[in-house]
Amino acid sequence: MAAPSARLQTLTNTYLIPGAVDAVINHSPVTSRLIGNAKKWSGSSLERAVKHKVTGLGGSFSGLEEFSTSDVATSIKLTYYLGAYEQPVVVPGLEKLINSVSEQTATSLVGYKTEEAKIELADGVAQLFFGNNDSEFNSIRDFADDGGQTSSIGTQSRTTYSVLQGTDTASGGTISLTKIRTLMSAVGSVSTLGSRPTIGITTETIWNLVESLLTPTVNANYQANGYPEVTMNSRAPVRNTELMGVQGYVSLVYAGVPIVADERATSQTFYLLNEDRLDWYGAKDPDLQSVDLGSANDLDSVYHRATPSKFHGFNWQPLMRPINQYGEVGHVFLFGQLVSWEPRRHGCLTGVTGV
Repeated sequence: MAAPSARLQTLTNTYLIPGAVDAVINHSPVTSRLIGNAKKWSGSSLERAVKHKVTGLGGSFSGLEEFSTSDVATSIKLTYYLGAYEQPVVVPGLEKLINSVSEQTATSLVGYKTEEAKIELADGVAQLFFGNNDSEFNSIRDFADDGGQTSSIGTQSRTTYSVLQGTDTASGGTISLTKIRTLMSAVGSVSTLGSRPTIGITTETIWNLVESLLTPTVNANYQANGYPEVTMNSRAPVRNTELMGVQGYVSLVYAGVPIVADERATSQTFYLLNEDRLDWYGAKDPDLQSVDLGSANDLDSVYHRATPSKFHGFNWQPLMRPINQYGEVGHVFLFGQLVSWEPRRHGCLTGVTGV
């Protein structure tokens, strides 16, 4: 399409559509679900007792045998500490001045910069959740590890306490329904309520591979009823026709477990997670302002399409003017930690390149 003539451009104003659209940030459904269902952080650390072995004292008897009265210690304490993350908001003073006095301003510069910081922070956290080797935050890769990558969890050694190990399995280059089923059995019992994985998370490439394995089912059911989806809070897939006013993520379903593609998922890795055993705890600084992650007046992004828990941990330090610059600087902070008291309920297949 040809641009208007030079004459027309000198005689006619352009029209700048209000609001900007993010075209670079990748979305992470697992991050949205974790932050969206966040719990409140409290205290200097989070601690909980975990039973790591049986006493081995019980047994049958038939007469007057002497019973064991030994005292066997069976619990240890897992401890998690608060992590912190920062994203700056820098507003040049002259740009803010011109933006604010213009009679035809389409988008607020301050609003745009603030929204930009929030979504970049969310994207940074998504990368941490998938294991960016950051010592401040735990990742789902840490919890799904068997000790080869992360030797301790919750300050306790996985060598000493093997029950703290996840299931980390090298796929040998391929993924199959048998390997997925084997991983399911390793991280959860089919018959025990609450122990089965609630979601599978992987890359779009591997998601497509799994879809090819399920092709007969896809052809028979999904074409007629639409792909099932998971929402911010769902622990089971729903049909897209059942979604009303909520954000949904397209999923495949295998053995009752929804499998979702995550743009921030670790390359060549397929995860099975039990989200009932995995929580994000967020902290609110009373001296800072709360951040509304569900609004997007000046910059529309994938992270603005669902209302998260009020304990998400995002905090806003309002703009302040430096003494030696004409501008303003603010910060969006994230305070919190990813926590699991039962890492054995998480697992992964690594090195997946084909079927």
